[in-house]
Amino acid sequence: MNIKFTKMHGAGNDFIIIDDRAQKFDLDATSLISKISARDKGIGCEGVLLIRLAETFSGNDFRMIFFNPDGSRVGMCGNAARCVALYAYKNGIAGESQHILTDSGVIVASIKSAEPGAEVVSIKMPQPSLLEDYEIDGRKYVYLDTGVPHAVTVLSEELSALQIHEIGKAVRYNAELFPNGTNVDFVRIVDTAASNYVLRTYERGVEAETGACGTGATASALVMIARNGGISPIRFKVLSGDVLEVSAEYDSESKQFSDVYLTGPARFVAEGSFNPSWY
Repeated sequence: MNIKFTKMHGAGNDFIIIDDRAQKFDLDATSLISKISARDKGIGCEGVLLIRLAETFSGNDFRMIFFNPDGSRVGMCGNAARCVALYAYKNGIAGESQHILTDSGVIVASIKSAEPGAEVVSIKMPQPSLLEDYEIDGRKYVYLDTGVPHAVTVLSEELSALQIHEIGKAVRYNAELFPNGTNVDFVRIVDTAASNYVLRTYERGVEAETGACGTGATASALVMIARNGGISPIRFKVLSGDVLEVSAEYDSESKQFSDVYLTGPARFVAEGSFNPSWY
């Protein structure tokens, strides 16, 4: 049985999307997910997501189930949610305004532009956790959960000079502080007044640096707003060269965030099909 797929990317963060509203895809097929995610012998991506029907009368347009390339299932992915929203709009599954059910809660998505080659999608992110401070190997990190966990560090040096993979891996696998692992984000301030920053992210489950990370951009923006004098909206130039924008309201007394939005480009790459027996 061949399975149809669409490949998309959000700011360089690429995904395989499978319309599984018939619920025929085995959610326990972790080996298959890791094989089709592989760039050498598979299709290649930084995440596989399934579209499934949401519960009747739930008020949600559909459910998004997200898997990392290693086959692990995680709560959500910001750039994947933006891509799947555009996919759903283009394929008549949902309208310009959508409610997407994820394992981390409901995400509200809005199609800002559907013009081919200039598509822009915005999503309202889940309620983030409070900020926690850590110091690892002499470097300060701020930890928070924006649907998935992130440890954010703000640096003054050029990020191109950093050993992102080695540092990120060490923090990600710090079992004492992060027993379930964490994504790791490296931020450099370009211009605080203009809210311009550079961001690079080591992603858990991908186990490498990715072209972009939506939940990482969100986490990093919230750290900048709460701790580093950043002014909403925050704009990040990510590794792919694209820009992700995050806006949020922050209450300094309660230390709570509200109205957190992630906006950026989403693009179609290819369509095709594969047969699980090939793998």
